[in-house]
Amino acid sequence: ISGHWAEEGIFTLYSLEVFDDPSEYFGPKLPMTRAEFAKSIVRAISTLEEEEEAEKIKRLRNRNAEDEEVVFDDIDREDDEFEYVKFVKENGIMNGISESFFAPDAVLTRAQAITILVRTLGLEDMAPNPPYRTHYDDDDEIPFWAKDTIYAASKIGLINGDTYGNVNPNES
Repeated sequence: ISGHWAEEGIFTLYSLEVFDDPSEYFGPKLPMTRAEFAKSIVRAISTLEEEEEAEKIKRLRNRNAEDEEVVFDDIDREDDEFEYVKFVKENGIMNGISESFFAPDAVLTRAQAITILVRTLGLEDMAPNPPYRTHYDDDDEIPFWAKDTIYAASKIGLINGDTYGNVNPNES
């Protein structure tokens, strides 16, 4: 990651234990799964609001398996990511790909990641009333469900377009 534009941010996230990959290699262009992102978001929240969020995580971990309802059909209570997926769903941060399926191993798209980050910040209602366009050249490729959050993320400086003016919403 030396010299990568996100080098400082990557080191910061590792130092805050948002990422826990023990390998010595980090590929900033490698795709991330939906379950990995859910886990990272919950860890970032608990780092930022340590006591309150850590307590929520602790309660989630200590629940008896019999008390756990089914969150999604493709996430088992025994899965390492179960508590994280449940947390992001219950807190309106992340949805499944349908009512029944989360797709934990599916590659996260940029539109999904941006939407999740904006929801985590509580800024999903910043967009103007439709119809409107973002300033990105690939505005017509932005999924309808992500348009407001991409608009908001752009306005607060969370995202920038690439050198061609695109946000590439459907890329990993």
